This record gives sequence, C-alpha cells and structure tokens, in this order.
Amino acid sequence: MKKILLLGTVLFVGLSGCQHLIPNQEHQISITKPLGTTQCSDTDPNTELKKHKAVLEQANIQVYSAEIGTDGMSHIALCGTADSKIAIFNVNKTSLLTVQSLGYKQIVMD
Repeated sequence: MKKILLLGTVLFVGLSGCQHLIPNQEHQISITKPLGTTQCSDTDPNTELKKHKAVLEQANIQVYSAEIGTDGMSHIALCGTADSKIAIFNVNKTSLLTVQSLGYKQIVMD
C-alpha cells in the first residue's frame, strides 16, 4: 500500500512540474486570414492551411492550433469567385503585431 501511495505521489509531483509546458489560453489570441480558395477550384483548403501555418512558423510564431472556418458572409455562387473559407490560428498574444504585419486579423469575441 505504501508503494502505491509513494508511486502516486511521485507521478503527481512529476506531472505538475510539466504544467508550465501547457500553453495558457489566457495568453493566446485567435487570428484569421482568408485561405484564398475559390469556388469550383481543385485547390485543397488543407494544403492552403498548411502553407499559412508554415509562414507563421517561419516568422518564429508558435501556432497552438489551426483550423479551417468560414467568414460567415454571403458569397455569390460563381466559379472562380472567393469562397468563405478562412484559416484560423491560435497564437501567443505577444505575436499580435507580427501577425498583423503578415495580413492576419485578430478575432475579437464579444
């Protein structure tokens, strides 16, 4: 019984030491930029998302999460025109000026 208690204590203390490695969501912001994909195109949105992420990483910006979303706007249904797909990333707040210089906008939640 003492061995189990000791093992549990060691695991708890050991894992609590890694807590600083988990990014704090209070220090993150969501940013967005159109993917640049168009209607009726063969362009893969996932490939475009990876390209956007690579640009951010090349600018030494740590990306905590990446996903494809929509801008929520109406778009005319016509091949070759913009679709509503956007790239959404979570990054550190300290990167705001850099990401803005790269054309990203912060998503502000009301």
